[in-house]
Amino acid sequence: MNKHSFITILFSLVAIAGFGQEIKMNEPSFDDYIPVLNVKGYRAYRFDFHDFDGYWAKPVIKEYIDGKESDMPTLNPKFGVSLNDKLVIGFFPSENDSTVAFVYHSFSGQWNDRLPLRPIFYADKPKEPFYLYSSCPFELKPPFAEGQFIPLVFYASYWYDADWDEYIFSPSTLSYFLKYCPHFYIFGIEIQ
Repeated sequence: MNKHSFITILFSLVAIAGFGQEIKMNEPSFDDYIPVLNVKGYRAYRFDFHDFDGYWAKPVIKEYIDGKESDMPTLNPKFGVSLNDKLVIGFFPSENDSTVAFVYHSFSGQWNDRLPLRPIFYADKPKEPFYLYSSCPFELKPPFAEGQFIPLVFYASYWYDADWDEYIFSPSTLSYFLKYCPHFYIFGIEIQ
């Protein structure tokens, strides 16, 4: 057997061995569904409150329109939620695209409702409204005091940036949002 034949046979065996690898399908875990749920409008933020065992918190939502806090109708509940362990603030699809459905959920119960959204318009289609919002958590920095508003989650509209010729959602700082974002909500709590 010559050297050329030996090398050809060796490469053939390596190629066959390389294609002998298997691909297996496994049952998906719950974590595998999170990207799918996010695409369909489901989003949850979980906050650990075990250091506040025995405290109550009042859910608070603040609305901002064109950089100013609005006089939103009294939507905030008169009751509180227990902070025994965790608090989840979540968003899920509403019956229409002009409202957002949300939930505050803790060990002691939950509060859910809907909030109105404000339309934005394509530059080339100024009469066709559409709704484009996203959410992100705040960076939490202690200390936290009783009665203080603690912001937990931004829920904000995109806005059109002519310099980039695109719609932007950029939650860098509150001052940045106040300057550019036309409409957003801040979901938070007041510890009682």
